[in-house]
This record gives sequence, structure tokens and C-alpha cells, in this order.
Amino acid sequence: MAPMAGAGETNPLARLGAEEDIAREGKFAFDPWRREAALGDLTEMKAHILVLGAAVLAATQAFAAPVDSDGNGTFSMEEMSEAYPNLTEEQFADMDANEDGEIDEVELNDAIENGVIEG
Repeated sequence: MAPMAGAGETNPLARLGAEEDIAREGKFAFDPWRREAALGDLTEMKAHILVLGAAVLAATQAFAAPVDSDGNGTFSMEEMSEAYPNLTEEQFADMDANEDGEIDEVELNDAIENGVIEG
């Protein structure tokens, strides 16, 4: 009898043993060792999913963008502090290339590119 589709694949669910045992003997023979290996693989997959989810959350938070709450087209120290809580006045002054007390889009992009803040 030819093996059923999926026999020998690395899919943890396919390794529960049913496909190979049915193909080999024409009946199901329970193999607890195969089941444990498959369940271990599933647990490992769950761990990878959790790590990936945490990485996505961290990346989302790392790319916080300031909000121009007063609509003037630039960002004040207060607006920048909302997006970057650890921003110091010294960093803000370093970003403010034209020294107008506000950060425009060009200054913000320059600050991100130069590592003054993380974007």
C-alpha cells in the first residue's frame, strides 16, 4: 500500500503517527513517543509566535510619530514629548536646526537619520 499524503512531512500534526501506521499496517497504532515529539514542536511554535508578537508590538511602539496637535505644521517640545517621553531639552535643541523652537518634518527626519532620536 502506498503511503498516504503527508507521511514523512515535517508538519508536527502529520507526525502524530496516524498516516504512517495506517499506510504500513492498514490500522492505527498509537505511538506516544511520536505524539510527545509533535506536541513539543507545537509548544515551540507557540513560543515563536509569542516572541514574534512581542517583536511586532515593540516595533510598533518604536515607530511612534509625534502628533501636530495644534495644526501649525511643526512639533513643539510638548508634542515631541508625547511621542518620545525620554526626549530631553538638549536633544530637542539639537534637532531644531533653524532655532525657531519648533521641529519641522525635515528636522525630524534628520534627527532620526542622525540617531538623535529613534524613528
